[in-house]
Amino acid sequence: MSLRGAAAIVGIGDTAVGKLPGWTATGLTVEAARLALADAALDKSAIDGLVTCDSMVEPHMYHAEMVAQTMRIRPGWCMTLSA
Repeated sequence: MSLRGAAAIVGIGDTAVGKLPGWTATGLTVEAARLALADAALDKSAIDGLVTCDSMVEPHMYHAEMVAQTMRIRPGWCMTLSA
C-alpha cells in the first residue's frame, strides 16, 4: 500500500497564545511547525508542501512562501488560505 498522493498529519505543535513579548506571529508559526516536526520525529527536509492561513496581525502577501523562507525550507508547493 502506497501513500503516494495522500496527505498525512503526523505531528502537532502547540504554542502559547496571547500577548507574548518577544514573539511575532511569524515566529509562533515557525515554532509551532518546529514542535510538530519534533513530535513526528521528522526533519524539516521531509516537508513536501506547506499550507498556511493569512495572518491578521502580520499581513504578508504570499504568507506560506514567507513562512517557508523563514523556516529555510523549499517545499514543492505552498498555499495561503484566506481567513
